[in-house]
Formats: sequence, C-alpha cells, structure tokens
Amino acid sequence: MKAIKTVGVLFTLICCSLFLSQSFAATDNPSTATKPVIVIIIDDVGHNLRKGRELIDLNGQITLSILPFSPHGKTIAHLAHNQGKEVILHSPMAPLNHTSPPDGLTLDMDKARFVRLLNQQINDIPNVSGINNHMGSALTRNVIAMSWVMQELKKRDLYFIDSRTTAESIAWHTALHYRVPSWKRDVFLDNQRDVSAINKQLNKLVKKAKEKGIAFGIGHPYDETITALKGFLNSQAAHNIEIRSPSQLDSWIKVKYASNNLE
Repeated sequence: MKAIKTVGVLFTLICCSLFLSQSFAATDNPSTATKPVIVIIIDDVGHNLRKGRELIDLNGQITLSILPFSPHGKTIAHLAHNQGKEVILHSPMAPLNHTSPPDGLTLDMDKARFVRLLNQQINDIPNVSGINNHMGSALTRNVIAMSWVMQELKKRDLYFIDSRTTAESIAWHTALHYRVPSWKRDVFLDNQRDVSAINKQLNKLVKKAKEKGIAFGIGHPYDETITALKGFLNSQAAHNIEIRSPSQLDSWIKVKYASNNLE
C-alpha cells in the first residue's frame, strides 16, 4: 500500500501557481450586495440532539456542520434542512500533534481507501451542501491529500470551507485550483466559553466583514455560544449586515473574497 508522502515547498508553489493561472471569473453584478455579509458555521454538531434543535431554532441563517457517524447527525440534518438551515459535513481529518479522530482521513491511506472513506462520510449526512475540516492540521497541509478531497467535491458539486486549524494550510488554494468554491475561516467565536468573550468575537466578525465585504466565523454547540448567538441574531439589523449560508453567496462575492485574501 502506497502511503501519501510528505510534500515540500516546491509542490505547494506549483499548486498555488496553477490556482493563480486558472482563477475564477466573476459573473454576477456586484451591485447585488448592499451590505457586508457574515457566515456563521457551528461545528461538531451531531452528538447532542437538544443542542442541535436549539441551533436549528435560532433566528437566522446559521450553517450546521455535522460530524459523520455521530448518533444524532442524520436526525439533525433532516430537521435543519426542513427548517431552511444549511447543512455541511464536518469531515474528520488527521491533526499534527494529536491522535486522529475516529473515522478520519489520514496520511497513511492510499487513494482508494481515502476516497472511499471520504464518500462514506459525505453519504452519512443527508442534504449536505459542502464540507469543512474537523481538526486536520496535518492533512490540510498536504497537496496530494487535498487534491484527492477536491477532486471528489468537484464531482459532487460541493464547496469546501477551510477551518484554518493551521496557518500552513493549502486547502483553500487547492480547492480554487480545482474550481471548487471555497472560503477560509476568519474568526473562531468561542475559544473562550464565556458569553461576553463570544460577543466580542462576534463584533470582531462584523468588523472584518465591513472591512472585506464578507467574513466567516466558526463556533461550537456550547450553551454559551447559543446564548450569545440568540442576542446577536436578534440585533442583526443594528449591525447593518446580512447573514447568509455559503450557498447563498453570489459568485461575484466568492471571487472578490478570493482575490482579496490570497496568501
């Protein structure tokens, strides 16, 4: 069995240059965006049905990222979809300094095994529109692994959101090279499980959206996060922003966000 080999700087540069030579072209009218846009994704959904229901009942376009093979993942995905909430797969991927999550994609897999598991993950959660990575600080640095991921997402017409668990991630560039719609996380909302601290992060997310036009925030199904989101979503109009799911983003916004965030 041939394992994925470590990929050096040369491959990363090749991948990035390929991406730059095949970048997207905008098709929609920029005038359709009247306000800054934020996207709020809640990771690690699927283990607690009560919290899943609370997230679904929130007043706003919250996107639920559901762990595959979780005890309540399918139920929450169906409920969310029926109530107009977007569902994505929270795909477990190998980290650098921790044990790989159960049923996660790892660097010792050959392509056939890797692709089979990825498709099993996707098929386990109904109504998914895209995926983001759970952990993955090792896998998202690897050009070969990320190429395999993006090839499958392209076939399924799914998008990829880079959770940015490492500053060395090349996932976003690889996605755009394969013409898979992709974005990067801007703000983690709840590294501190405190309502006041989470509110500060939400304000930071709003500020970034006003600076760049769009910003992505990622949180978790903590009671503190849900409490903070309830107040934030109810005061959305006061922030003069729009909250959208990733699938609601106009293509011109995707391009503008990409062109302003090259690294």
